[in-house]
Amino acid sequence: MKSLVFQKLHLVSHRERKARSIEFHPDVTVVKGLNDVGKSSLAKSIYGTLGAPAAEVHPDWKAASVISALEFTVNGNPYVMLKEGKTFTLIQADRVLGCYTSITEGLAPALYELLGAKLRLKNRKDEVVVPPPAYLFIPFYVDQDAGWSQPWTSFDRLDQFARWREDVVNFHVGVTGAEYFDALEAQAIATAAKVEPAKQLDGLRSLQKRAKDTMVEDIDMEIDPEVFAEEIERVVGILESLVEVREQERAKLATLTERRLQLEAQREILDRVRRELHADYMFAVRHADDELECPTCGQLHENSFAQRFALAQDEGRADDVLVEVMDNLALVSGQIAISRQRLRDANEDEQKFNELLTRRRGQVTFARLLERAGQKTFSSQLDAQMTDLVAEVADLDYRIKQATERLRSARSPERKKNILETYSGLLRAFSSKLSVTFPDAFHEALTARLHETGSDRPRAVLAYLYAILCLIWETEDAVRCPIVLDSPKQQDQDDFNHLSLLHFIRNDRPPGSQLILFLVDDAGVDFGREPLVLDAKYSLLSESEYEGVSEVIRNLQAMREMSLH
Repeated sequence: MKSLVFQKLHLVSHRERKARSIEFHPDVTVVKGLNDVGKSSLAKSIYGTLGAPAAEVHPDWKAASVISALEFTVNGNPYVMLKEGKTFTLIQADRVLGCYTSITEGLAPALYELLGAKLRLKNRKDEVVVPPPAYLFIPFYVDQDAGWSQPWTSFDRLDQFARWREDVVNFHVGVTGAEYFDALEAQAIATAAKVEPAKQLDGLRSLQKRAKDTMVEDIDMEIDPEVFAEEIERVVGILESLVEVREQERAKLATLTERRLQLEAQREILDRVRRELHADYMFAVRHADDELECPTCGQLHENSFAQRFALAQDEGRADDVLVEVMDNLALVSGQIAISRQRLRDANEDEQKFNELLTRRRGQVTFARLLERAGQKTFSSQLDAQMTDLVAEVADLDYRIKQATERLRSARSPERKKNILETYSGLLRAFSSKLSVTFPDAFHEALTARLHETGSDRPRAVLAYLYAILCLIWETEDAVRCPIVLDSPKQQDQDDFNHLSLLHFIRNDRPPGSQLILFLVDDAGVDFGREPLVLDAKYSLLSESEYEGVSEVIRNLQAMREMSLH
């Protein structure tokens, strides 16, 4: 079991020259404010910094090009995640653990390893993969715009996996543990490894049948040369088109590689310029209001606030351009990977058609070849090859069978029955406290859909969510994450239900959990500490915090750049 705890979130926009730092209490943090003060943008940025974007993000927030850094602990060990556009950097103490431009292939495996999470899902190609972080964090976040109508909807792009809901819920509440996902992975690996030898075995069996049929037929059978000539001509035409595709992809790959080199050079230049501007700015700050002597000509220059402000603006613009260059670099790297794959596919197809062409040309003499080599020798060679392949396929079948048996034993009906009974009891207790009702079918499945309407629906979502969270906290090898609830007063809750809802959120959350709650009105409910009040309309970020937060972000960026070099 590992516990994730949030400590601080730093947000900075160089475009707006504004920033904000928010500190989270390890127990409860209440963020309070009227509409349009940025509560939801703050809530979405928390798990968004860990690679789990919310279902909806305001276009103004996107336009601000906000860089975020989240300080957190895992079982007490401190870490920082820096998010700049599509680039994520994981830092521990003074060491960069990784810099990732791909959530699926880079960030997700790193986070799952850090949190000790074994969750795996089958993608639409039937491959078992590490899913994006959204599937790991989804029970712990309710988004204001999407999460209060149905559970498990608060993050973006959840439909990239088919039928993911049951596997994700079963993982979080302990129906399926690490043993299940280890077996699922082993089954997928063995199944994939079996594909090629099984194809080869089928091909050899077909060839063996042809050889045996030839033994009882006239060895000097007639062959129509015109038919073979037409077929060979068709295969040659396909080969020529594949060669053209290959050359086009090579040219495209060369252009993309050159573009990536240009972007990398731009990144190094921008980083050097940003460091020099920062050094100039810090020197000017240390000598504020002093006249500075030019080291070249000796002339004295005024060191005014306006001049220092201009230096800071130049530095901010350099940071902004650097983020854009890094985003373009990530995009070009992705295009290079796609082009390389297409080139590999074209080469493989060309090789296959060359082999086919060779076989077709040789088939004209297939009967004579059998006659010269001897039918018995040819058949025995096929038998030897088939024996090896049969053994290989049988071994893989045994591994698949073993993995399937492990999957069956890992899905203990007794354990699922006990969890469902606990879940049903929790749901009945919580629905009573929140004055909502659930049909009997809802108590019998962990992934049933809600059918409540109006003001009952948000309270039903909350009752269901807390039942799942309590199950998570009772599971030994579960990952426990902060609970982030954005604006639970939805659908015109009356005063009585609003008060019941807030008392329930405070009193019935799992013991030891960290709660971050965003409210318009706390109805006088005491959560144990003073709320953080946001009161600036249309501006979560502040000009007054820009310099201090920018310095924090720059230090993290400097660590990232040092690790890249």
